[in-house]
Amino acid sequence: MKNLFLILCSLLLITSCSDDDSDSGSSRNKITYNGRTYPVVKVEGLEVNNINGNNTFITGTIDQNQDYGFIIQLYGHTISSASGTYTVNAGDDYDPEIHCKVVMNLPDSDMLISEGEVSVNIKGETITIDFDVEELDTETPVIGYYEGSFIIK
Repeated sequence: MKNLFLILCSLLLITSCSDDDSDSGSSRNKITYNGRTYPVVKVEGLEVNNINGNNTFITGTIDQNQDYGFIIQLYGHTISSASGTYTVNAGDDYDPEIHCKVVMNLPDSDMLISEGEVSVNIKGETITIDFDVEELDTETPVIGYYEGSFIIK
């Protein structure tokens, strides 16, 4: 009887651990749009310094061929100053302290994002991105999250 109790406890422990693993950060790294989910497989950052100042571009890739993904444009920021929460602004009245621009290229859909919110948190080579935005033409929501390594180009 004692052996049966130990076996049942062991099975319960193994089942509990496997359930914990299924909610890891990488399973949350995805974009949801129009009823479909796309895994985000890589995020990179590029800092461009030009006559207009510092600009940071954060790109997320949803497939290994790098054909699809997203670009978050943060004008007036270096990568080290890019952490923050931004409101998407597709218009001309752009304030770099509170606004960003977002472009999505998903299978069967290239889109400009018209409104919503983007949160970026960069710590060393780790980045967390969380966004809830809308497509310009149809106002369809696009929800995304990524937490993981961050390649700086």
